[in-house]
Amino acid sequence: MLIEKDGSEQLLLGNSPAHGLEIADISAVDSVVSFRTARDQGMQHFDVYHYILLHNYVTHYTRIMVTAFEAGRPEMMEHDPSWYVAREQERLNKLGYDPTK
Repeated sequence: MLIEKDGSEQLLLGNSPAHGLEIADISAVDSVVSFRTARDQGMQHFDVYHYILLHNYVTHYTRIMVTAFEAGRPEMMEHDPSWYVAREQERLNKLGYDPTK
């Protein structure tokens, strides 16, 4: 949610289309909004994806860029972290959150 100078609110990231992201935390530095998700892998280990929220204030379209992946149980990883980043970005792109458009 973005609160404008006049006090009005603008939703930047809703769940339509359904993206399936359960946001664990959000941070903002200057005008860059980033967030992380944490998926439980058992025994208090969490896979963590890092994202940047890209919002076009003219067209009001929101895009999501996946920037990193941290394995909660690295010993269980079958691929390099960049592979997981690419798969997650592909999933979001198919839902319409492609950051290149």
